[in-house]
Amino acid sequence: MCHWSLHFHQILALVSALFFVWHWSLHFVKILILVPLLTFC
Repeated sequence: MCHWSLHFHQILALVSALFFVWHWSLHFVKILILVPLLTFC
């Protein structure tokens, strides 16, 4: 039981880290797209 709960916490940490990276990569892509458009205009 203790081993399973530890495993669950590891999975939860991994998922939250993946979500964090995905969220900020979307923002990064948005900035990469917007900056050339703004400088071009």
